[in-house]
Amino acid sequence: GNVYTVAAAALKPAAGVNDYAGATLAIAAAPADNGLVRPEAGDVTIKNLTIDGGNYSTTNGSGLRGIYITAGGEYTVDNVVVKNVTYAINVNTLADVKLDVTNSTLEGWTSFGGSTTATFTNVKFECGTYANFKPYTSTTLTDCSFEAGFQIDLSSLTGVITLKNCTYAGTVLTAENIASVANIDSYDAAKFAF
Repeated sequence: GNVYTVAAAALKPAAGVNDYAGATLAIAAAPADNGLVRPEAGDVTIKNLTIDGGNYSTTNGSGLRGIYITAGGEYTVDNVVVKNVTYAINVNTLADVKLDVTNSTLEGWTSFGGSTTATFTNVKFECGTYANFKPYTSTTLTDCSFEAGFQIDLSSLTGVITLKNCTYAGTVLTAENIASVANIDSYDAAKFAF
């Protein structure tokens, strides 16, 4: 597929369906806000894309973001691979965001605030440099897998994480085994549903 190169500005998918048909987004230099894919406000679908941060490292103390959402709306991410970044997906807005991620591989840190409603279906969470999943609000994960060493960070969670047929290092997670199988920061049984 095509290769898009980000130089000084982010790739900015507009409202509607943005099908990249298997293209790869590579990076020559990071945008000023370090967001490689920065969707516009509204209802945006991003599909069939690989986002690769390459060997870039930030120099201003901020992490490189694969998908950086800074406006309210409904965002669908389908069949997307994000790798070689600090944040695979980062939602940074107080506006309401609905995030649905399906059939994707996210390497690095996924983080979203309390204004976000999020679902993940058939998503692989791979370690990368920062292996962290940090929701601030109730989240549903279905048929997802976490690589060994990945951290599920509940330190800021208000709400419940629902896990349906999810695995950690190949082991199906249950109420009985999650505390001993998964790497969890601020574990609290009341924050999980199965």
